[in-house]
Amino acid sequence: MRKTILCAILALSAMLSTNAQITFRNLSDCDPTAFCSFQETHPAEIINKGDNWKIVQAFQKKGSTKTLDKLNIQYSDSCLKQLTDEGFLEYCKGQYHTIIHIFNEQQTKELVDFGQKVAKGLTESNKEEFKKYVALLNKKGFRNNAYSLTFSYLLDDRLWDFITPREKIHHYSSWSGCYWVKFKREKNITGTNTAVGEDSINLSVTFSSNQKKHYPYRLLLNTQVAVNENGVHIKDSSLIADNQKYGVCNASGNVLVPFITSNNTNEIYSMAGEVAHKLVDGMQKYMNEFQKKFNISNYGEAQVILAHELIWDIIDNLIEDKIVEKPSILMGKDIEPSDIKYTIFFTQGKKH
Repeated sequence: MRKTILCAILALSAMLSTNAQITFRNLSDCDPTAFCSFQETHPAEIINKGDNWKIVQAFQKKGSTKTLDKLNIQYSDSCLKQLTDEGFLEYCKGQYHTIIHIFNEQQTKELVDFGQKVAKGLTESNKEEFKKYVALLNKKGFRNNAYSLTFSYLLDDRLWDFITPREKIHHYSSWSGCYWVKFKREKNITGTNTAVGEDSINLSVTFSSNQKKHYPYRLLLNTQVAVNENGVHIKDSSLIADNQKYGVCNASGNVLVPFITSNNTNEIYSMAGEVAHKLVDGMQKYMNEFQKKFNISNYGEAQVILAHELIWDIIDNLIEDKIVEKPSILMGKDIEPSDIKYTIFFTQGKKH
C-alpha cells in the first residue's frame, strides 16, 4: 500500500514539475513573425492548426509524447510528423524538441534592447546618407512622403534585397525562410501593406494602428495602373473618383503619388538601395554577438530577426534627429482624406 501511494506521489510530482516549467500563452497574445515564401502552406496555418502551438511550446525542452499526455495536449502521429517535416520540431531517438525560436518575456526585452543598440549605431553612422536620401525626395516633390518612402520603401522593402534570401535560410516541403515568436504583441503598430498588381506593378501603403482614416482595402487590391509615354494612369475609370478623393490621382486619372521603377536609372531606387546596403553591411559586426546571445546558429535566420527589430528603431531615430517627420495621419490625428496620399507609392519591376 505504501509503495502504491509513493508511486502515485512521485507521478503527481513529475506532472506538476512538467507543468511548472512551461508557461503556455495564447498565440494571439504573442508576436509571431514569418519571413517566408510558401509553396502550399504558410507556417502560420500550421502553427494555428489544432493544438500545434501548445505542442511546440511543450517541447521547448526535449521530451517524448508522454510529456503531451501529462499536459492533456491533443496530438496525433500525423500532426507531429507535419511539425517535424515543416521545421517546427526535430525528432531523435523518441524525443521531440522545438527548433523555432520562441522568445520568453526576458529574452524579448533583451532582443528589443539589442535591436535598439544596433539601430542607434547604424543610424549615427549613416546619418548623412539618410539626409541625402530625404533631400532627393524633396527634390522630386515628395517631401511629405519621406516617412513612408523611408520606412516602407527603404527599410521595409529595399533592405530585404540585401538580407539572406528565404530559400537559403531553411527550406521545407511547404515553405522556405524562418518563423519566430516574441513574447508580446506590440500595441501601436506601423507597417506596410503591399498588393501585387499586373505588369509587376505593386501598390504599397504605410499604415498605423493609430490612424483614423485608411486607404480602402478594395482600392488597394483593385487599383491597377498603366505606364506609357504620357505618364502613369489609373486603368479602371470607375476607380478614378475614389482614388482622387485620397490624393492618389487627379480627375484625369494621372497618378500623383511616387512611382518607383526598380532599376538604377531611377534615382530613388538607386539611392535607397545604397543606403539599405550600407545598413546591412553595418549589421555584420554585431552578428556574432547576436547569434551567441540568443543561441541562433543559422546566420541568415539571425540576420532576419535582427533586421526585423531594427527597422522601427531606425525610423524612430530619424524622427528624433528631425531627418524625417511622421505624417499626422499615422499619429491618429484628424486629417483630410487626400492626406492619405503621403502614405502611398507604386513600385514596378520587383517581386514581393
